[in-house]
Amino acid sequence: MPKKSFSVLLIISLVFSFAACGIMISSKNDRVIPFGRDVPELYSKTEDTSEEQNESASDTSDPSTLLEEGGEVIEGLDGILGGLEGMDDISSLIGGLLTKEGWPVESIPEELPEYTEGEIVNSGGSADDFTILVDNTDDDALDNYMDKLKDAGWIVTIDNDDQKEAALGPYTLSFQWNGPGFLQINLMIIEQGSWPYDELPPDLIPPETGTLVGEISIQKDDDRMYFVYTFDGIDEDAAVDYMMMLIDNGWKGDDMFVSKTFEWNGKKHKASIELYETIESRSSFSFNMRTIN
Repeated sequence: MPKKSFSVLLIISLVFSFAACGIMISSKNDRVIPFGRDVPELYSKTEDTSEEQNESASDTSDPSTLLEEGGEVIEGLDGILGGLEGMDDISSLIGGLLTKEGWPVESIPEELPEYTEGEIVNSGGSADDFTILVDNTDDDALDNYMDKLKDAGWIVTIDNDDQKEAALGPYTLSFQWNGPGFLQINLMIIEQGSWPYDELPPDLIPPETGTLVGEISIQKDDDRMYFVYTFDGIDEDAAVDYMMMLIDNGWKGDDMFVSKTFEWNGKKHKASIELYETIESRSSFSFNMRTIN
């Protein structure tokens, strides 16, 4: 269905909804039922209804009265539809509230290349969670855009038919199809985190290079602790160097997995660190610790 026709139908639907609301309110003697009320509270028992209310409801329930009131509400419908004729952009009817067309240069980082193989029909959001809607595009166009991201220095962290994501420093980019040819792009900003020295055992040493991505989400109970920490600026060689540094500081293992037993906060613990994943210059490590006495 053409966008203009859909918009016209939307306006008509809204007008009739307003008309229906007007009729319902009148038929209830100007009583507006608030949202969130339980159903039993909406209807009192028959014997509790006064004769005056019954007479009022009877008067306003007359078919001719209702039609007359409804007609007054939708009297201007023809004028609204006439005003739509010849309009190329329905957004002009509502002051541009619905659409913000074009690449949102002022709202996104300059590191994000423009998506050119499609029509940018809308965009908006907050500083740390922004959405861009693209129409008239396809899978091939998205694949081309993923290549453009790589050329611009982005790290493509997920690239398959069902899901695609990319990252660059504090920025995370995800893509979602909302229908044939209609693509949703989400840009999120993850603030740079700091190593939580006060919450972690001193035997767990962070990498000497790279930048921690986001805050570490520590999962723990009485005798276990687990989390994954990710650093930008650490490629495969730098990740191996980090694992070797841990071995130099008393951990035992190899360039993929190390373990160590130590005392911390008056208890004895056994812990392990594993090189979880490396994608280009972004590496993640998992830490697992349990109390053994």
